[in-house]
Amino acid sequence: MAVPSDLGERAEVLVEKHAEYIIGFSQQTDTFEYYATEHFRLSGVYWGATALATLGRLHLLDAEATVAWTLSCRHENGGFGGSPRHDPHLLYTTSAVQLLALYDRLDLIDADATAAYVAGLQQPNGSFAGDEWGEIDTRCATWTCHARSS
Repeated sequence: MAVPSDLGERAEVLVEKHAEYIIGFSQQTDTFEYYATEHFRLSGVYWGATALATLGRLHLLDAEATVAWTLSCRHENGGFGGSPRHDPHLLYTTSAVQLLALYDRLDLIDADATAAYVAGLQQPNGSFAGDEWGEIDTRCATWTCHARSS
């Protein structure tokens, strides 16, 4: 197994390069990939912002615009879709809660509506559906724990 001293310059995390890549990727809004990933963009924004926060570079994303866009994914039932025009789903609701927590803006969530949305996905056997269409998966229970604990 390689240890840092064996890796030479590869042992150093190139923070600025990583941050530049994430910011650059977030600005590519005229590509096929941008449109092809619209349905799960909220989770992508969450993971990009989390990576930047881990690198100490969250300030490179426009917090106000990111929070506003996140809230534009919210539905009247308290759930969040992967993008503004997509149905709410437990995964994207979790990503939205985590993203707003990252920006210390949980005050903008209608906690009662979001909690009701999540609780409404619980099935009689205790499992959770991912959305109103009934996808049952063990990941849904994990997402519920994340959404409720943020």
